[in-house]
Amino acid sequence: ADSSTVVSPAARGRDSIRISSQATYDEAVVVLDLAHMPEGCATWPAFWTVDLHNWPRGGEIDIIE
Repeated sequence: ADSSTVVSPAARGRDSIRISSQATYDEAVVVLDLAHMPEGCATWPAFWTVDLHNWPRGGEIDIIE
């Protein structure tokens, strides 16, 4: 996360990012260790998993949203 750039009040805000894995797993243990997570007005932090091959029938797990 970029925590050093100062965004101008006239700007549209920070760009969003999406981190995706090309690998797929049918079993996993996921550890999410956050040192910083955006919070406040106009932020929407999320961490979730989906079945890309069978979505939406395969479902998704919203861990943080």
